[in-house]
Amino acid sequence: MGNGKALVDKHLRNPQAALTLVEDGIALLDRELTPDQHRLHRSVLHHNRSQLLAGLGRLTEAEAELDYVVGVDPM
Repeated sequence: MGNGKALVDKHLRNPQAALTLVEDGIALLDRELTPDQHRLHRSVLHHNRSQLLAGLGRLTEAEAELDYVVGVDPM
């Protein structure tokens, strides 16, 4: 649900609020699940974080997020 709210915040031009929601989602998954559970959902959240970071000009961090996504699903 937070990922959907993050999309709304992004479109309302509030990228920092969107980033917080996405990071909260990643933290929740990390806290509640093992690393190999819900890999696809994790990759979506990391991809979304990369896009938000890039939009905020944090390009090195954005690139690291994309490296994670490619590592999860190289196809």
